[in-house]
Amino acid sequence: MKKEMVNVSAVGLQGGIYAGFTPIDVRSLEDSVIRYGVAQAILDNIAQSEDMLAVRDILPDKDLQDQNAVAITKREWRQPWSGSYNKEEAEVQIYQTNINSKNTQKVFVVFGLRATNTGPARTTTALNTSAVVWKRGTAGTKLIDIWQIELLDTIDQQVVYARTPLLFKRNDDMSIYAYPKTNASGSSDNLIILGKCIEALGATVTG
Repeated sequence: MKKEMVNVSAVGLQGGIYAGFTPIDVRSLEDSVIRYGVAQAILDNIAQSEDMLAVRDILPDKDLQDQNAVAITKREWRQPWSGSYNKEEAEVQIYQTNINSKNTQKVFVVFGLRATNTGPARTTTALNTSAVVWKRGTAGTKLIDIWQIELLDTIDQQVVYARTPLLFKRNDDMSIYAYPKTNASGSSDNLIILGKCIEALGATVTG
């Protein structure tokens, strides 16, 4: 009886991931992500109105730095960028944002992950990590969500979507960690971060 009275929309956080979205579901999710991101960018005074903003995909070389706060030099998704997983069953930082990656001029909204560097003839695991951990604040002081992503190995599209997209406001230091599997030492992953960067029009693209 109590279950029937629960207001699910009032839950503090519905974390984790979904799989099996239809194209219509994905389009609806992306539209909502863009609306939230643009609204936050205006609240953060990145621009005064929608026509002064650009919404684009998150790009590793433009938006992120590696675990050592060093710039990423190529536009390709590889985790970790510098070296390989050097420990097992413990968090390994793979990305971060800071003033040097211009997070003072951007809003990010992350809504999913897609496994890449795989194909239809794949017969072994695509992943060397079991989870991706999202944090906010200097040195990742605030844990935002944990995505247990091993199901990427079991689904055709190899893509998962956040139950609650992650919003990082202007000046937010975003820290992204992987949790490598027990046999992952020396390995790496290729996961595309599905999300949007909202910034001033002309900062990167002019349209």
